[in-house]
Amino acid sequence: MLQMLKEDPTNPGSLILRGTAYALQREPEAAIADFTKTIQSKPSAVEAWRRRGRAQATLRKFIETIEDLTAALGFEPDSADILHERDSFFNPSL
Repeated sequence: MLQMLKEDPTNPGSLILRGTAYALQREPEAAIADFTKTIQSKPSAVEAWRRRGRAQATLRKFIETIEDLTAALGFEPDSADILHERDSFFNPSL
């Protein structure tokens, strides 16, 4: 992954992997940066939108969370998982 990022710093797959690693290490700002780079280079990268939304939620940026999950739904409108995840921020009792 790191070698791929050295060769191509905008490689979407590698950025998502590294962003996910940052998120798991509780470094949401670094994760968001990588997911944002992915979105900039490949706007249809659903997992980047979804994972950035999750990272935003850890920072209590719930409006941004909903915006990112809504963007993910724009690419996968039939995804029950994304819809449920987004709706849980509208109704926390879900």
